Amino acid sequence: MTTYSERLSEFVAQLKVEQILTVTARHAELHALDALGCGIAAPASGEASLRTD
Repeated sequence: MTTYSERLSEFVAQLKVEQILTVTARHAELHALDALGCGIAAPASGEASLRTD
C-alpha cells in the first residue's frame, strides 16, 4: 500500500509543464511568493525566530 505522499510525489514527478493550466501556474506562483514573504516577515514580527544552528 502506498502512502499519500508517495502517490503525490509520483504524480508530480510525471507531470509535464504543458499539462498545467495557466491559471493554476499563476496561483502556484502567488502561493510561493506569499510563503516567501511570510518567511521573510516572520522574524521581524516576533512570531518566529531564526535558527542559526
